[in-house]
Amino acid sequence: MKFIIYCIFWVLFISCSISENKKGEKKFVILDKIRNKNYNPKPEILTLKSYCKKKAYNEQYGIIINFSIHSGKNRFFLCDLEEEKVIIEGLVCHGSCSGNDKEFSNIEGSGCSSLGHYKIGNKYNGDFGTAYKLYGLDETNSNVFERFVVLHSHSCVPKREVFYEICLSLGCPTLNPEILKEIEPYLDEASKPIIIWGIK
Repeated sequence: MKFIIYCIFWVLFISCSISENKKGEKKFVILDKIRNKNYNPKPEILTLKSYCKKKAYNEQYGIIINFSIHSGKNRFFLCDLEEEKVIIEGLVCHGSCSGNDKEFSNIEGSGCSSLGHYKIGNKYNGDFGTAYKLYGLDETNSNVFERFVVLHSHSCVPKREVFYEICLSLGCPTLNPEILKEIEPYLDEASKPIIIWGIK
């Protein structure tokens, strides 16, 4: 009987993980959902490649953030648009929405992430170290510059995938410091602005 109970315990442990939402409530997350084993960004890479060519942005590199993926899973993808493949991937924060029920918003003070295309601007040294200005190119993210939404890093973001929801931001796509360091050369040496495409 003890053996059966032991087996049941480990099946439940392997199948589920407890995570914490922004209200501090614990919840179970099915690991197969977190892993998103079947996710392949190739269709999004092709779409972003076409967008950058049409709009005369950088056609060599682009970034895709898929907010539909659990925050403990890699959902930030630096892509080689010419080779149509991912070259660097990592975790990225979701906006807290400041207690609002909305998942995304373009309103100042909302604290939410915004969907759409972003142009990466100048590099500077901010409150969290190295950061890059962002400019929203769509109606869904046209206020990100005024909202001080920037690309930066924070130590609260793990470098590797985890089975719980990671920390939240006030709308900034926030990376692990080591991942930001890895992508810096691509951003700094780009001959044309690199585009971030936030999708869900």
